Amino acid sequence: MKIVEGRIENFTPYHPTAGYKMESFMVKGYRFEYSEYRTTAGFNQTTANGGPIWPGKRVRVTFLVNQIARLEIVKYNAK
Repeated sequence: MKIVEGRIENFTPYHPTAGYKMESFMVKGYRFEYSEYRTTAGFNQTTANGGPIWPGKRVRVTFLVNQIARLEIVKYNAK
């Protein structure tokens, strides 16, 4: 397993009418792709169905061969 932490970049939302069948994003050069319509053991919740991925959000992704095993949204404490 590997872990990468950083801001979400190059986000492409799931959009069936535009022909996008997979949702995808990058963090520090690692590309992740997922869909609720492809059965996997990893993360697959698209933004169209309430998923937490948005451009610019800080995340920590634990993954194995580009399959997301754990997704954490990095939150900051406001002072």
